[in-house]
Amino acid sequence: MYPLLELLDHQTGNLYRALLFIMVVLMLLVYLIFSLSKAWKAGSLLDKILAWLGISAIFYLSFSMYFYFGNSLFMSPETWREIILREGIVIGIPGHFIGFVIGLLLSVIAFSLEYLHGFLGRRYRET
Repeated sequence: MYPLLELLDHQTGNLYRALLFIMVVLMLLVYLIFSLSKAWKAGSLLDKILAWLGISAIFYLSFSMYFYFGNSLFMSPETWREIILREGIVIGIPGHFIGFVIGLLLSVIAFSLEYLHGFLGRRYRET
């Protein structure tokens, strides 16, 4: 078995959760590479701003996913109880979940703006 998988499997006690986490991180990295290539090829300033906004949203989303999924999947229920007792429920479970939702919303807004800009640009060129 690979060392990274052994480490994650040792922490989780479940190989499938470790593989799922690695797959999500790899998908985000692939999308980040495509976004970077799009930012370099973009023609107008608005295209570049929207591409970099998408990239920053992906970075924020990946960090939020690491903290949310990493803590919720890789910690035992006893560890969650210790965190909630020590830091309170707001910093415990919902704090990371709110960060994950904010990152998801930022990425959806960025990609919606990017799509809308491309769609309106095509309609403008057609007329």
